[in-house]
Amino acid sequence: MKPILWTLAAALAIGIVVQLNTAKTFAPIGPAERYVLFNPPNGVYAATNDADAVSAMKALDDYMAAFNSRDDKAWAATLNYPHVRMAGGEVKVWQTPEDYCADFDFDAFAKKFDWDHSKWDKREIVQSGPGKIHVCVTFSRYNAKGEKLETYDSLYIVTEQSGHWGTLARSSYAP
Repeated sequence: MKPILWTLAAALAIGIVVQLNTAKTFAPIGPAERYVLFNPPNGVYAATNDADAVSAMKALDDYMAAFNSRDDKAWAATLNYPHVRMAGGEVKVWQTPEDYCADFDFDAFAKKFDWDHSKWDKREIVQSGPGKIHVCVTFSRYNAKGEKLETYDSLYIVTEQSGHWGTLARSSYAP
């Protein structure tokens, strides 16, 4: 019985690897940038449809646009709550958009990091289900001269709450 189970497990693992290497490309986000939705192991988009993926990516587009505009209320509106961020060895939780806005100062952030704007370098959907999509992202920060300052990898969990797609949680290597 054990050899059959091991054979089944190996076959499933191989099938998953083969399927995960088959990406479905959506709309480009820049000259050399794209986001992808990996095919699930069974090859069927049962849990999440393309519209969910597009909605999640639009939520991330809105997030970056609001962040770059330094509009704290618009930025907070791109999130879902309670919102969680894990970074720098800390876990922070904001219960409301008002809490989030009160805890961030764009001017201090810009001065501390010589920051002017940020851009997505890569976004890949790595897991998805009804109303929740996990997106591995890479983004870069730039100064006012357009020089790249730093590049960071993160995991964003984008969810749908009462018809609103927004980022519920982020785990980031960015300070």
